[in-house]
Amino acid sequence: DSESQVRVLSTDGDVLVEVGSVGDIGRGEHVQSVRFVGDVGYVVTFRQIDPFYTIDLSDPTNPRILGELKIPGFSSYLHPISDTLVLGVGSDADPEGRVTGAKVSLFDVSDLTAPREVAVWTAPDGWNDVGWDHRAFLWWAPEEMAVIPVTVWNEWSGAVVLRVTDGTITEVGRVDHEIAGTEPGRTDCRELTPADLPSASMEDFTSELEYMIVDDYGTAVLACQPGEAGMTGFECYEEPFLRDEAERLGLLRDDEAISICWLSDSPNVIVRSIVIDDELWTLGFRGWGYFDGQAPARLHVNDLQTLARLAALEL
Repeated sequence: DSESQVRVLSTDGDVLVEVGSVGDIGRGEHVQSVRFVGDVGYVVTFRQIDPFYTIDLSDPTNPRILGELKIPGFSSYLHPISDTLVLGVGSDADPEGRVTGAKVSLFDVSDLTAPREVAVWTAPDGWNDVGWDHRAFLWWAPEEMAVIPVTVWNEWSGAVVLRVTDGTITEVGRVDHEIAGTEPGRTDCRELTPADLPSASMEDFTSELEYMIVDDYGTAVLACQPGEAGMTGFECYEEPFLRDEAERLGLLRDDEAISICWLSDSPNVIVRSIVIDDELWTLGFRGWGYFDGQAPARLHVNDLQTLARLAALEL
């Protein structure tokens, strides 16, 4: 199995020379994040679980592992918020190592030989890019507040505001860059859900339509009256061949027709945040991945305490 190492280098003239190393870190796993704070190093690896390692670097020639904590998921970015607390931003995972959503962990490192995860916040089906772009993360110490961009598949995109105090993580609220009336998922039609089906058990399903209604991966099934629009943020197509199935299942009313909608618009992601006086300023764009500065962007201002939107500007 592969293993990870921390190597300590020193300068000898214009040459870097290795003076110490510690290995056997996360055998068979990959390093997800590293943070050095004074004489201490924090390392996170991951394959099925998240070992969080504390490393003593006080003697550069003899670094050594002090403690290890195994928890589900992994932190792709580590941010010390005090001498004894480290905030980890990354992904949650099930016992088999499948990523299930976004996760924020609070680690108590007051005892470096026995680090503890003391608080957790999760967003099922969500993800964040802080591990790739640490400047997207904001820690505002005066309010003990973290601002973290999060996108939840097929539901929401923006920034989550968390208060981290007294060993807890509390969601204060959320800010986004959606324009009123254009938020993804708005429709005049009836969106069919598993509650509309005669049975929500897949063992009883006899049609493709039933599976499409319970699918939660970007598909929406609508029952629309003539003249009703589709769904904002989705490409919708009327599907006459599903009408017989819908009528047999008792899903249609009057002159309704079945439309299948697929998520089309990229989300309004937030990539930067900053506090100015009593205001939270955020910069974002519509798209996926890294912001190259070429796409149209939006700058929003929210009240730091209430998170109410105060102003918005398209750039």
